[in-house]
Amino acid sequence: MRFEDVFVTSNNADAPSTFGEWRFGSDDTPDQGLRVNDISYEVPFEFGTDSVVVGDPLGFIQGILTYSFSNFKLEPRDLNDIDGFSTTYPNSITAFNLPLPGGSVNGIIDQTALTISLTVADGEASEVSSIAPEVIFTGQYVDPDPSIEQDFSTGSPIEYTTYAPVTFEAKTYTVQVSFVAGIDADNAQNQLEVFPNPVSDNLTVVFTANESAETIVKIVDAVGHNVLESNVLSTVGKNFVTLDLRGLPNGLYLLHVQTGETVNIQKIKVSK
Repeated sequence: MRFEDVFVTSNNADAPSTFGEWRFGSDDTPDQGLRVNDISYEVPFEFGTDSVVVGDPLGFIQGILTYSFSNFKLEPRDLNDIDGFSTTYPNSITAFNLPLPGGSVNGIIDQTALTISLTVADGEASEVSSIAPEVIFTGQYVDPDPSIEQDFSTGSPIEYTTYAPVTFEAKTYTVQVSFVAGIDADNAQNQLEVFPNPVSDNLTVVFTANESAETIVKIVDAVGHNVLESNVLSTVGKNFVTLDLRGLPNGLYLLHVQTGETVNIQKIKVSK
């Protein structure tokens, strides 16, 4: 059975209990209309609460009409039986680091090309031959599990796939590690320092600049949104910037310090 040009009238037909059923009708009158029975494994249990909003129009909804527990219910077979829901779910890798003895090597993530690039000193190749990366992501899960050690020493690309909640949309990132001779790992690590970390109020950022130029200092949350940004004029040598993080909720964030084409990234934790 198929219904066209309808409206979502309830996210939860059994509130305050939750059985995964919701309603739609020919108009947007709340809590009226036919129930949708979320019985198919292809339509997630949380679809009614996570994927549609009361009042939203649907181009069509179709499925098998059933009767149970004194109610007629429409049972869509999969998400292709529902047209018009536009909810998108976060599904990205937002940080990918290799924790080495001399300090973490931070990956540069291209969200358009879905690539993650890391540069490691050739003298540290053995350190990445069996290592579990530090990964921050949004979505349901990542495959392979980031806790599994991988061999990054070969220079061959390794793929990590994130899966969105509800729709389980897949997004595959290609991780590429390059090895460069002559990198002083300790000196590279000292280009950016933060304290205290974890931080509860003010964060002090210390970075080294090779020239006087505008520097962008920003804090990025776990879903990739800029939550704080400051532009400063850096001078040659060490520079100090204080950021007030009292307005940020507890959690993990990334600090980006960019001068020209050079970007340094440091993971920070807000804990109050």
